[in-house]
Amino acid sequence: MKKKQIYVVAHCHWDAEWYFTCEDSHILLVENLDYLLDLLETDTSFTSYTFDGLAIVLDDYLQVRPENEARLKALISARRLFVGP
Repeated sequence: MKKKQIYVVAHCHWDAEWYFTCEDSHILLVENLDYLLDLLETDTSFTSYTFDGLAIVLDDYLQVRPENEARLKALISARRLFVGP
């Protein structure tokens, strides 16, 4: 009998106004992306993360943390962070 493989994909669908207010959602986005950037840069066992087609969240994030643009670009180029369609 052939063994089945299971793949776990770390991902999210960020819907800024579905559950929280837009302001609360932006605060959570910044906190979560700060944590995610640190994680992806320091833990090689956490191989990648996917925003399912939502590149706009990065624009929202960079309005608050413009100093992290190079970090985002590096992780995207390294195929550790997947964004956009």
